[in-house]
Amino acid sequence: MTVTYSLNQATPLAIKGQPSSGYTLNTNEGAINPSSTSTIVGGTAVKIVGSAGNQPLFDKAAATDEIFGFVKFDPTYNGGAYAVMAGKQVTVLVNGSVMVMEVGASAVTASDKVEIVASGDLVIPSAGTNTIVGTALASGATGVLIPVSIDISVPAA
Repeated sequence: MTVTYSLNQATPLAIKGQPSSGYTLNTNEGAINPSSTSTIVGGTAVKIVGSAGNQPLFDKAAATDEIFGFVKFDPTYNGGAYAVMAGKQVTVLVNGSVMVMEVGASAVTASDKVEIVASGDLVIPSAGTNTIVGTALASGATGVLIPVSIDISVPAA
């Protein structure tokens, strides 16, 4: 998804991976695993894969992983389609935050518990088999950006 800005824009457009305005923001800092080969952009679900010094190392999470949080949109590394390079510092939104997420192949209704489709960093209504990552605060069809209250649960057995 490419982000386009207009100089005459009255209000900012929602951007995948950015915190949703007006809500609490809980974050953790860390770095992308230096040996990662994953494509990581704003909105990517991450898991902890180790540590370096006193900070966690993150890598892209699968839908069934123990997800730690979501990479926060940062225009210095992903103002559009740019991925975060391995080894770079990132801010991760964790439980208690509200983040803008993109709806996947199945429409989402406000109040749905949602899970991720890791291949596209998308959310869909939870089917009960993957890690629940939060609650939809708005409804949306495929491709629509909605605010999601992050409340990551333990992966399904």
